[in-house]
Amino acid sequence: MQRLSCCIPFCRATRGDRKNDPLRPGLEWICSRHWRDVPVVLKAEKSHWQRLSRPAKAKGLETPRIHARAFAAWEACKASAIEAAMGL
Repeated sequence: MQRLSCCIPFCRATRGDRKNDPLRPGLEWICSRHWRDVPVVLKAEKSHWQRLSRPAKAKGLETPRIHARAFAAWEACKASAIEAAMGL
């Protein structure tokens, strides 16, 4: 069985497959201990863009701008969590 490591350096937390979210190449994850350190504003922005992309994805529409914004929001959350973990 494969395990996915938290994307924060030196964090040893892992997770396995989830019912509706199986492991796949390129998947990143932040453990709950580090997710708490991400500001609420960044979490809300990430959720907003993910919410916008779901209906389009279900209809089979390509939405590169929405996906780019969602990816940028995820990267901002990840950077914030890494900075908090490193004490910056």
